[in-house]
Amino acid sequence: RIWTEKMIQLLSSSPALSAAFVADLAKRCHTVYENWIRAYSVECSEEASSHAALRIFSCAIASTMSQPSEQLLLSNWTQSWASQVANRERLLKKREHIGAMPTRLETARQLEDVANIGGTATGVGIILSFITELVELSPRMNLKNVNICFFIRELASLQSRVEVNLLRDAMNAAQLIMRLFCLAMREKTPHDHLKQFFPGSSLPMETARMMSKPETTTSNLLHMQHSGMSGNEYQSEKDQLLLEAIGCLFGLPWVKQEPLTFETGSVQRGRVTVALTPVAVQALTSVFEESKPSESNGMSKNDVQFYMSRFHHRFNMQKIDSIFERYGVQQPDGNQLLYLDGFLEFYRSAAQNSELEVREQFHVLGYRPNLTRLSDEARFYSDESGEKHHNYPVEAIAIEVARYRTALPHLESTEMMFSLSFAHHIIHSCPNPVAYTLLVAFAFGRDTRRIVDETLKLYQENRQQWDNEWSQMCTTVFMVLAAIPDEWQKDRINMLLTSDHNTALGLLRAGQTCANTRENHHYAEKILELMKTLKKFRSVSNWMAENRVFQEWMEPQQRRMHPLQSRNDHSGRRDDHHNMHVNVQGHSDSEGVNDSDIDSDDDDSAFDESLVKEMTVEGAGLREINGTYLRFGQNDGVSKFMRTSRYNGRSVDFMMFRCKLTDGTRRWYISIVPENARPGTTQDIDFYAVAHSPQQPSVDPNIPPRDGWIAIPSNGGGGPAPQVYPKESNLVGDNEMGYL
Repeated sequence: RIWTEKMIQLLSSSPALSAAFVADLAKRCHTVYENWIRAYSVECSEEASSHAALRIFSCAIASTMSQPSEQLLLSNWTQSWASQVANRERLLKKREHIGAMPTRLETARQLEDVANIGGTATGVGIILSFITELVELSPRMNLKNVNICFFIRELASLQSRVEVNLLRDAMNAAQLIMRLFCLAMREKTPHDHLKQFFPGSSLPMETARMMSKPETTTSNLLHMQHSGMSGNEYQSEKDQLLLEAIGCLFGLPWVKQEPLTFETGSVQRGRVTVALTPVAVQALTSVFEESKPSESNGMSKNDVQFYMSRFHHRFNMQKIDSIFERYGVQQPDGNQLLYLDGFLEFYRSAAQNSELEVREQFHVLGYRPNLTRLSDEARFYSDESGEKHHNYPVEAIAIEVARYRTALPHLESTEMMFSLSFAHHIIHSCPNPVAYTLLVAFAFGRDTRRIVDETLKLYQENRQQWDNEWSQMCTTVFMVLAAIPDEWQKDRINMLLTSDHNTALGLLRAGQTCANTRENHHYAEKILELMKTLKKFRSVSNWMAENRVFQEWMEPQQRRMHPLQSRNDHSGRRDDHHNMHVNVQGHSDSEGVNDSDIDSDDDDSAFDESLVKEMTVEGAGLREINGTYLRFGQNDGVSKFMRTSRYNGRSVDFMMFRCKLTDGTRRWYISIVPENARPGTTQDIDFYAVAHSPQQPSVDPNIPPRDGWIAIPSNGGGGPAPQVYPKESNLVGDNEMGYL
């Protein structure tokens, strides 16, 4: 690693040295036994050595590209490639017989004359042509094309704006995006002419397996060991690297996934130890600084629980205690604080155990795959009062891509890439941030009516399944299409929700149709769950506010007429602690069944809860809790109430809600509920709780009781407990409500 960095530093500082090195690399592309690019991108099975060499090659090429003479030669090479491709496409339109797209220049061959590199020939262009040849041959090399994708990704994600644009334009002119697209899709490549243009990269998988030779010792003299990776692991890594390479070629270099850790070379208890990369340390330091209270140098247990709630983690206080036992520091007052060193050590261990989970947390926190931050414009929006709120992660990515839309290449060939089959490949090959970014980029500014229609049809065909891969894929496509802020957005949302095609009804139209028929009520419930997610998108929420059609079936009173059977135990509340004891570990006694919003036919009370629009909380030891709570939807079939306030230096939403436990009893809570999560799970931070007592039959169970609340001190709910009463009690009379 150190040697690689020194080589990169040396080549970066000397364009003349890099030019000589690149010229030598280019000449070797026409040899067999001394071809370094082939050796390290095809024959080397030791990943660390291969990646180190290819990074050095990329750096040398970038440094060479800083020279005006090489820039001019590569520009001429790019124009010659574009002319060559245009001639092939003209023949295709005339329906004339054409062969495969060439992998080298057939005209202007002087630009690839290895005997005159730096004069009439471009060393960089020769290397790029050789890469296109390797891509076409790569399916026959079985597992080894993973390093070719790595090399392309490195070249397309270089930092210097001028050099990377010239390189990316050159690679796109040589049709590398479409070659990689065919390599991803193989026999599923959607257009016959692409299979005709790129027969090597679109070679069917079974044919490639039959043609590939057994792994043999490399032809060069370097001793190379097999990495021990299984075929499935290679395939998974290749798919992700391939798609990252496509994203970088498309002008989105931040889809390149930056490593979180690196191996230190030492072993503890038979396990190789890792350390966080400098980029990961920088990102996590920023996260720590913005997550701790401004007046403190560390995070308390409540701070950590609040922080973890952003990721919808089921972190009860036992888990928090475990974190502080390992990484916290004891304070003189007996409390513990988590300082930056402990925070970083916690994430180092977490990344080693579950890197995918840590990356998903970075995604929620507004980080790109390369660990740079999304812009504030993408991450936040302000409401009418000026208060800042987080955009939904998919929406944030769509806004960010829109900000860079002028930098996206205008390639007609990419129009065909946004197909349902390719979307399926992307979604099941990449982490969410990479998949969202690619799908938004391919669909931005394009007519997507066909893909909307196909996705609605597929979703309808899988209406019996809640969580199979096709339903999940459709959900992702719906979210992406709804989030893209282009001129087609309103039309897309309108079609997505109200399409009247018989085999592809819009979601709201289909929900209304199915809600009225008992045999299809489960599909209406499935759509209702999906709409709860889509309504979190501001674009969808605004559309629904302006267009009230096909929404009546979603109202609670309509669902009482046509009850939808909800799945039990959405929340995952545990069933241990059924008595009124409020356990100091938070939700441990309230983790029972949480009847969802759509299960509201279990309330026989004659009390008209709609008369109560506001609830008042006063007298709580935690002063931030006190104040007016506005009615905000339903939970467990009754109103829930919310109040926005400041807590630990942040703006949070306190929620007062009722939920049902596994023993059938019901309890009210005042809690912080994670953003975009349903109330009543172990994700909540509970401060006060109360149960309806059967010894007080005059108290209506459908509204929060005035008295009897108990503080949960472990989460910060200090005494005394509050009193709660309806602000609009004068409308019906206190005695009628059971309050004396």
